[in-house]
Amino acid sequence: MHPNCEEIVYLLSGKMDLILEKEGVLQTIELRSKGLVIIPRNTWHTAKVFEAGNMLVITLGKETQVRQSE
Repeated sequence: MHPNCEEIVYLLSGKMDLILEKEGVLQTIELRSKGLVIIPRNTWHTAKVFEAGNMLVITLGKETQVRQSE
């Protein structure tokens, strides 16, 4: 989760779902082959990769927070 800025995720190849959580509500965004998503600041997120590929991620890393997965 990035409290200071949005994050840009640009999938160049591969297949994955981005899972966003804001105020306890989950949203799944499917990315197949190519796609662009802007993740709002203060939004917990993770990715589930179905096919390896390449992506470009742009964000300000300052004060990034990480949760331990269960």
